[in-house]
Amino acid sequence: MTKRFNSLVVIHQTKLKITERRTLRSTEETETARLELQEKYKDSEYEVIITYGGPFDILSWMQLRELEKIEIN
Repeated sequence: MTKRFNSLVVIHQTKLKITERRTLRSTEETETARLELQEKYKDSEYEVIITYGGPFDILSWMQLRELEKIEIN
C-alpha cells in the first residue's frame, strides 16, 4: 500500500520560482498550512497551490496557467 501525501507550493508568479514547499499527510494539516501561507503571502505576486494525493508538477501547472490566458468566456 502506497501512502498518499499532499503538496503545498508557493510560487512567485512573474519569476516562476518556488518560494516555499511543504509536504503534508492529512487534509486537516494541509488546510491549516494553506490558510497560514495565504495569510503570509496575501497582497503579493505569489500563488499558493495545493496538490492532493501526490507531488506538485510544475509543468502541468504552467500548462494550465497558459490555458487560462486563452480561455474563451
